[in-house]
Amino acid sequence: MKFSSRNFQYESISDSDINDTYIGWLNDPKVNAFLSARTQIQTRRSVLEYIELLREHPGCDLLTIKSRVDLLHVGNLSITPNNDPGVGTYGLMIGLNSSTLGAVAAIESSIAILDFIFGYCNKRLDQQLVDIRNVKAYKIIKYLRFSLVDNETNPLIHKFQITNDDWINSRHIFNYVTNPITLY
Repeated sequence: MKFSSRNFQYESISDSDINDTYIGWLNDPKVNAFLSARTQIQTRRSVLEYIELLREHPGCDLLTIKSRVDLLHVGNLSITPNNDPGVGTYGLMIGLNSSTLGAVAAIESSIAILDFIFGYCNKRLDQQLVDIRNVKAYKIIKYLRFSLVDNETNPLIHKFQITNDDWINSRHIFNYVTNPITLY
């Protein structure tokens, strides 16, 4: 799986991407604060097992986010399984979360993965669970025009969704951020 947006390229993570820097991000409390991976020390082996588990599900994968300028690995996107094959779900981790490049990557990568989920995976809906303490993720979801579906089951975790039609109808608003993705 490989595609690009204005400033970044996305491709299936490779063995060479799972290096000390990447493992360091997964074990850094500032980076992993809202990841399920935060509950145990991550190793190369645990990452490989996670990737293998993801790839057992059709259309699911762990993708690197790399700057198109210098191929600097700035974070990852995951396309995760959902019980409903018409529903997409993605996860985002930015390793350079305190840099300007990390902020640009968070927005642009979210737009790119929605383009991919709706345009190439033909999903009818994307759903996201967002911990309200994750202020950056919450702002991104609201910015991208996701609708709140549920906040009563767990007051700290809000469920958001956006339909394929809603994304298509609002996608032009984000053209100033990035053009639609290009597949390789």
